[in-house]
Amino acid sequence: MPLRLRPALIALLAAAALAGVSAVATLGASPPPVTGAPQLTLALPRQDRAGVRYDTAVVLSGRVTNGAGGVSGVAVQVQFLRYPFLGDYLQAAVTTTAPNGRFRVTVHPQRNTHYRAVLVSNPAVKSATQQLFAYPQLLPLTSQIRKLRATVVFQARAPMSIRLAGDKVSFYYAKGSAKRYRHVADALLHSLGAALSEAVSSFALPGFGSYKFYACLHTIPALGRPQPSCGSSSLPR
Repeated sequence: MPLRLRPALIALLAAAALAGVSAVATLGASPPPVTGAPQLTLALPRQDRAGVRYDTAVVLSGRVTNGAGGVSGVAVQVQFLRYPFLGDYLQAAVTTTAPNGRFRVTVHPQRNTHYRAVLVSNPAVKSATQQLFAYPQLLPLTSQIRKLRATVVFQARAPMSIRLAGDKVSFYYAKGSAKRYRHVADALLHSLGAALSEAVSSFALPGFGSYKFYACLHTIPALGRPQPSCGSSSLPR
């Protein structure tokens, strides 16, 4: 090979080697993020998954993502459908996602309710449905002791669509600091008007001292879950 061609050949080989190094570096680099179809999630708080009392505030949370992560500034509508789960979903709240794609809304379930989230810009994108069980509130109204006989009154609060009158309430008591309650009586709820019922029980006590009273409203089949609603009260003496 003529001597005058050597510099050109060396330059050509150097350029080829540089291109090869560049190609290897490109292959080793992280690929750009892939953007896919939007995904929408909705979740209940862990402590509320077993159910909540009627009209309790519950915070639902969710996230909008695509193949690249959270999607910011997207409008999300949270919808609800109450038991017996007939008809169309209604709007519970509308919110906008944070920079990480997350969102939160507060709801007040009146009874067993299905919740889902929907993208406002594309209603075909929906979250999985979450069911939130709501139980009537059973709250102590009054309790008094006269001549070692206690009279205890509890009120139950529930939506107007749920009839509590005639349902059984069990009464319990514990003396002093005792943690174990004793079942002492049962009574039926009677209606006081819209969304409010009352149960009254009178029973003998074993002696003087301080007492704690407890009551449970038993299963209501229409609520769809066999768990009682309970409340407690205390009365020193």
